[in-house]
Amino acid sequence: MGRIGATLIFLAGSTLLGQDFRATITGQITDSSKSAVPGATVKAIQPGTNEVTQTVTNKEGYYSLSYLTPNKYIVEVSAPGFKSVRRENVVLLVADKLDLSFSLEVGQMSTEVTVTAALVRRTGRADRTSTLCKHRSIR
Repeated sequence: MGRIGATLIFLAGSTLLGQDFRATITGQITDSSKSAVPGATVKAIQPGTNEVTQTVTNKEGYYSLSYLTPNKYIVEVSAPGFKSVRRENVVLLVADKLDLSFSLEVGQMSTEVTVTAALVRRTGRADRTSTLCKHRSIR
């Protein structure tokens, strides 16, 4: 194999090493009148691990979620004064570039309520109790 063959193998290998296997989701968040929604929070959640990647839209309503591992995701969008939107089963493959835009409807802001309850465990001894705390978001 001569210099040309070695050079071609080197260049082909360099090109393959430069490619990224991770995926990207981009899009624009608008309201029902097609106006941009700046400052909206966009989250990509991996249901299996509950890993969250999030970003905020720019002044034109655009966002980009980069370096996502190929997998199935839930994408949630929220903004003050708008109803939240959730899209499930968003499947990303190796090196995917997915355009996923959303239109938000005007709505009331969500209220978050934290509920704390004491749980008494019966052990036969009066001095043992434990506390169970649960957090829930109510929309």
